[in-house]
Parts: sequence; C-alpha cells; structure tokens
Amino acid sequence: MPSPRHTDPSAPKQARTRLGRPSRETAELLSASILAAAHDLFLTKGFAATSVQDVAERAGVTKRTLYVKVGDKEAMFAAVVSTMLQDWHHVVDDTAAADSLQHRFEGLGRQLLSVMLEPDMLRLNRVMLAEAYRFPSMVSLLMAQIEQGPIPQLARLLMEARGGTGDPDDGDQVAARLFYDMIVGAPMRAALTGRPPSLTITHDEWVRQAVTLFLQGWQSISAVGR
Repeated sequence: MPSPRHTDPSAPKQARTRLGRPSRETAELLSASILAAAHDLFLTKGFAATSVQDVAERAGVTKRTLYVKVGDKEAMFAAVVSTMLQDWHHVVDDTAAADSLQHRFEGLGRQLLSVMLEPDMLRLNRVMLAEAYRFPSMVSLLMAQIEQGPIPQLARLLMEARGGTGDPDDGDQVAARLFYDMIVGAPMRAALTGRPPSLTITHDEWVRQAVTLFLQGWQSISAVGR
C-alpha cells in the first residue's frame, strides 16, 4: 500500500497550485496573446488565408483553447477590429468643451485622421476591400463600428451646439456623417492607393479648411431651422 502523499509546507504556494485553475490575470494574458496573433495574421495574410490553426500555432495554444477563450475565426476578426477601433469612442469626449466649436471640430478631425491613417488601419481597410465580396459580414462589422463610434458622438455634439436636447435628430445624424466623410474620405483614398494627393496640402490644413466649410454650411442651415 503506497504511503500517504504529504505536502511540504515550506514549498512555495505557486508551485503547489501550478496545476490548478489559471488566475484571472493569466487568462487575460492568454486571450490577449491569441488576439495579438490573430491581429498580425489577419492584417498580413488576409481573412480568407488565415486559419484557426494558424492563429493557434502563432499564439502557442491549442485550437480548443482558442475557441474557448475567443471563439471561431469570425469572432476573432470581430475582436481584432473592435480592439483597433476602441479609441474612436473617446475621440469626442477628449475634446475640450471650453474651446470654440471650430477648435473642437478641428481637434476631432485631426484625431479621426490619426486613427484612420495608422498603418494597421490602412492594412485592415485593404483586407476589407480585397475580400468584401466573399465576406460581406466583415464590411457590416466595420460599418457597425463606425456607427457605434464617432458618428453618434458627433451628432450629439452638433445637437448640443444648436441648443437641442434629448437625442440627436435625423439632421444631426446626416451632418455627422457628412463631416466624417469630409475629413476622412480623400486622405484615406490617397493612403490606400499609395498615390499622392492631387493637392499639396498638409493634413492640418485639410482639416482646418474642411471644418470651416462644414461649419459655415451647418450653421447656415441651423439658423433657418430644420
């Protein structure tokens, strides 16, 4: 009969529990490692060419662990996109309320361009463009992030600037979308294609002129009522 197993009380607690359930911190690090691997592979190889096995091998985990911690391939891609765009939700909140509307919107414009022209964001958009016809759900995902990110906040800022209360109306929503497109559209197209813009202008000057034009038109419409 084998002798009873005794635990050495002097042994480090970590050594005695290493086979137990991982700590919350360890679990979070594992999920972060999986997402980092997915982020790199999706933006390098594309969505279709990246397999769950590829991500598991890059992260150093089993496929089962990957499914438990993050989910299937679409869930991983959604998590990558959401993480990349999480700063959008703070763009409007970070502008100084005491500034003039012109200065606030210039700050917003510069921040939006900073986010959208980051190298990884450009890579993400190229993946979207290349594979949108096969994976329309990816485009829907990106559009949903835009809808949940800066546009509602921009609409609320416009509503408050015209003295409105409650929820932004349809006019505020349309104006917010127009502002977003005015700021991001041309610089993004130039960056994605690698072609220099037809006009020699800095991003700061682009934002300043776009904001001036936008506010002139918006204030004229607001002055005559909706």
